[in-house]
Amino acid sequence: MGFSGDIRTKGQEVLAQRRQDNDRAADARRDRLFAEHPEFRELYRERRASIAALNKARFQYGKESVEYQEATERATAAKNAWESSMASIGLPPSYLDAKCTCLACNDKGWVGTTMCHCLVDICTGLQTEALSKRLDIKGQSFETFDFRLYSRAVNPVAGTSPYEQMKTIRNICEQYAENFSPNSRVKNLLLTGQTGLGKTFLSTCIAGRVAEKGNSVVYDTAGSIFGAFETEQFDRRGEEGVEAQAHVRRCLVCDLLILDDLGCEMTTRFVTKVLYDIVNGRLEQGKHTVMSTNLSTADIGQRYSPAIASRISGGYMPLLFFGDDIRTLKSGYGYAAAASGM
Repeated sequence: MGFSGDIRTKGQEVLAQRRQDNDRAADARRDRLFAEHPEFRELYRERRASIAALNKARFQYGKESVEYQEATERATAAKNAWESSMASIGLPPSYLDAKCTCLACNDKGWVGTTMCHCLVDICTGLQTEALSKRLDIKGQSFETFDFRLYSRAVNPVAGTSPYEQMKTIRNICEQYAENFSPNSRVKNLLLTGQTGLGKTFLSTCIAGRVAEKGNSVVYDTAGSIFGAFETEQFDRRGEEGVEAQAHVRRCLVCDLLILDDLGCEMTTRFVTKVLYDIVNGRLEQGKHTVMSTNLSTADIGQRYSPAIASRISGGYMPLLFFGDDIRTLKSGYGYAAAASGM
């Protein structure tokens, strides 16, 4: 799972804080034990000293040496004395040891070269939290999608009604998010149609569901993404340049890139190049991408380049939104009429 570098860093900081908290809790248990049973302090000191001496003898003289055998006897005696004394007051020998929250990785976050499930859970939570600051993930979900906003009147050109079309699109988007994986048959979606028809809403639904499953998601407008690429290319100095470089990397390596409002930015030769690099690069890497735009594939070819349109046509599932602007419906009588079935 391709969590961004900053998410991983924050996740490791959470684990570091856990280790620190566990160490402090162990220190508190030790202080409490020694306050109630002062005689245990010397037993504890001897146990630790005997272990250190045993390790030193093993490395310095070897396991076959007399020194190692003597150190082993001392360590065994200290261990037995400690265990017996702890048992006499009803406590386990490991009472003073720092406890790990995750036994699989000892709160390190990795099992060999594999990210531990505990760090995956932490990073997933951090990512969802970050997305929630930008998107209304809780308020905009597949479950809250309101079909009543779409007319049941058949569009003669499309051969179906906005209502039926949106039922199909909503189901496709939910299945896309639910079945999201590197081996997904459908990797890319093109949400196209006029403004106010639910493209951003469904993009938010996808982002939330995919992030909840532990995948890295970047959601941003096309204009913001192109701006980051421009800053990264031409102005790398300073805090803004560093952030732009990080944002560009996130866009390139994330599990899912959602590029919203394509076509609303000022189109330049540089923008066209960046868009081609994003589309082509992520297709070659098998990365998932969702684009929302007011442009048709033909419009994309005219506005940017035929090469971009060709790659989108061959690698994206197109989902056509049509109907009345639901923002207008929600603002007044239109919503009441749609909700009542008029």
